[in-house]
Parts: sequence; C-alpha cells; structure tokens
Amino acid sequence: MLQDQQLEQARSERGQLDRLRAEMAEQEAQWKEAYDVLLAENNALKSSGSEALLAAQWRQRYETCMAEKENLKTQLQTAQQKLTSDGDEKRKADAGKYEMKYRDLKESFRLYRKKAKEIFEAQQNGDVSVRRKQFSFLITLSRLDAVDLGI
Repeated sequence: MLQDQQLEQARSERGQLDRLRAEMAEQEAQWKEAYDVLLAENNALKSSGSEALLAAQWRQRYETCMAEKENLKTQLQTAQQKLTSDGDEKRKADAGKYEMKYRDLKESFRLYRKKAKEIFEAQQNGDVSVRRKQFSFLITLSRLDAVDLGI
C-alpha cells in the first residue's frame, strides 16, 4: 500500500516535471524568437542612414509608452473617484443613521429627566401616588432602554 502511494506520487511528479520541461522549452523558443527579431533589427539599423531609422523607432516606442501611461493614469483617477464617491455616500448614510439614533437617545433622556423631576417633586410634596409613578416610570425607562438597544 505504501509502495502504491509512492509509485503514484512518483508518477504525478514525473508528469509535473514533463509539463515544466515543455513549458520551459516553449518559453525558450519565445525568447529565441524575440532575440532573433531584435538581432535582425539591430543589424538593419547598423547599415547606412540608420540613425534616422533608430530615432524613429525609439520615438514610436516612447509614444506608445506615453499613451499607455496616460491610459493607466486615467483609469487610476476614475477608480479613485469611484472609491471616493462610494466612501462619501457610505459616510453620509452612516451619519444619517447615527443622527437618528442620537436624536432618539436625546429625546429618551429628556423624557427621563422630566419624569425624574416629577417624581422628585411628588416625593417632596408627600404625594401618596408616588410609588405608582415610580413603578410606571421604571417600566417606561426599561422599555426605552430596550428600544435604544434594539431589543
């Protein structure tokens, strides 16, 4: 069983090795072809009047590179603008959500202070129904906390 696994692994590695050799041979052929093209081009440029041809060739390469640079620069700016606008929209949406929560919390606290003041004043006046108000106040307060916490 162990030998079968080792044999299968060896076959797999052999297949990978063969694929890598084929890829390397293909890459070498591509490099050889590119080298031959450049060598022929250089030989043509070494002939008489080659300076003008060489300058034209370099000018063409330069213009191609600059066009690619401008294209990529435009794409980058577009992507940055999109990211910035998406971020701004998200921040505005978040700000609105938190603004609503802040207003709700502020209103809850205002009601809490009002009820607390009423209970305090009732205690000072010796009102008998103070206990009932305290109990209803605590129930209201717990409901407001549950709403604020999203329970």
